[in-house]
Amino acid sequence: MISLSLFLDLNVFLLHILVACIANKMQLSLLHNSFFFGQIVSCQIRAPNS
Repeated sequence: MISLSLFLDLNVFLLHILVACIANKMQLSLLHNSFFFGQIVSCQIRAPNS
């Protein structure tokens, strides 16, 4: 039988991994969105000049 403290440590460890994964995905999607936003803005700025 697994001791309670070990079980709790494992849960905390898995929770940290989960949080890190979610944060990573959010960060990537934010970078993705800001990149596309930058592309749209630069296209709109360039369009009147051409």
